[in-house]
Amino acid sequence: TAFNRLDIDWDAFYEQNIEAIGNAESYGEYAYVITNMGYVLQEVHTYAEPSRITTARDRSSVYLPETRYVPWFEPSGYDSRFGGCYTVTSEDELVFYLVQENPRNPYHLQIGDEFIGFNGVSWRDWIPAIQASRLPRSGSPAASDDSLAYHLLQSGMQNAQLFETINIRRVDTGRIETLDVIPDKPMYSLDCSDWIRPDGWVSNEDLNHPVSMEDDDVFGYGVLRDENIGYMVLRNFLLPDGFESEFDRAVNDLVNTDGLIIDLRGTSGGNLSISDFSAFAHLVKGTEDRYFFSWAVNDLNSDDRSTLADIREVWGEDCQNAITPDRFDLAALCERVSGYNPLNSVFRADDPDEFYTKPIIVLVGPYCYSACDYFVHFLSQFPETTIIGRNPNGSATSMNIWGRTYDYPELNESVLMWFPAGASYDVNEPSIDHLARRSFVDHEVWLTKEDVMMGIDTVLEYAIQLLRENR
Repeated sequence: TAFNRLDIDWDAFYEQNIEAIGNAESYGEYAYVITNMGYVLQEVHTYAEPSRITTARDRSSVYLPETRYVPWFEPSGYDSRFGGCYTVTSEDELVFYLVQENPRNPYHLQIGDEFIGFNGVSWRDWIPAIQASRLPRSGSPAASDDSLAYHLLQSGMQNAQLFETINIRRVDTGRIETLDVIPDKPMYSLDCSDWIRPDGWVSNEDLNHPVSMEDDDVFGYGVLRDENIGYMVLRNFLLPDGFESEFDRAVNDLVNTDGLIIDLRGTSGGNLSISDFSAFAHLVKGTEDRYFFSWAVNDLNSDDRSTLADIREVWGEDCQNAITPDRFDLAALCERVSGYNPLNSVFRADDPDEFYTKPIIVLVGPYCYSACDYFVHFLSQFPETTIIGRNPNGSATSMNIWGRTYDYPELNESVLMWFPAGASYDVNEPSIDHLARRSFVDHEVWLTKEDVMMGIDTVLEYAIQLLRENR
């Protein structure tokens, strides 16, 4: 249901993988087949992992080949073991925008250095070779094609230990240096999913007091000094108790700004409930009470597996039509999904005097996934918002993720599988269609190499200029 717009013959997919598992001549080959099933389905919540691979990975934070049962390809770029983080620029260059101090910077990186590749081959050329190899891999880091390509380019930071040498172009000399890959150490690990905040981000109450996300690791807000522009950052959707009041206070504090920028470029998912959207009721101007999302599953009356119908129509209001096949606990799945009914929640239109009335710009990128994908779709419904950046992850598949472990005690093996429990769709659209893998970007803008070298955030500067023009 959730894997729409993928050119997959599902019967052939099943038969080919069953045969490949039976023909595997080593644990590594078997692990490749299992993990590749999740990888090719291209959905961030979907993966399949054999127990020995999972155990080896969890026991070692350094991901060295000798600490695992088999070498492992990590297709995401959330962390770096280089001693710095690089971004994929608008021209697909891989330029470092953040570096650590020694000794956590083993390659002596500088801001503006460019990661070229490994063993004298560009990382861009290594990616299809690794994809064609039989290395196990950990699910898929993205649902949309654009976001997947971005994460694969970012993933070089995770996979240095598969190679002998690393190639870096130095910003000060322009020369490409070839260095030995340095054995990984836990202290080198660096989270690269977050963004460097602007220097001029200050408290609206005290313009001499910079805003720090250390004060609140979920949400921060203030103004951009000298611009009278509000700036908000939401890092994830694990929203704490009292968030609605905190967000209302933020909107009220910024009500006299000339415009508002909401930065979601480093916003991960979370346990976002449809009712959580009520926290944003005073941000955008609703004209009527409305619902947004509901669940859909395959229409059993259609021969086309991509045709969807609402879950209540297919399985019944009380799951009375859900049958439990031998291979899958559909009744339990139905009960779980139906227990969280989006139509129990409504986004209410409040008094228009209580809304933020100036233009709103939302910054997005490939690290905005799952609950963040939903939030971007939600904001895109309002004419006062403009979406800028690169396409988000595209994984607005289902807010219910189904996980199950399959045990095979006779083989001393188990397989953990996770996947979306259905498809999400917008109830306001004329027909049922997946929300996943859509593009919501109004202005496609991303970082340039020149701006990274000068410490300029291309996307943020573009947003500021748009708001200046609207004054």
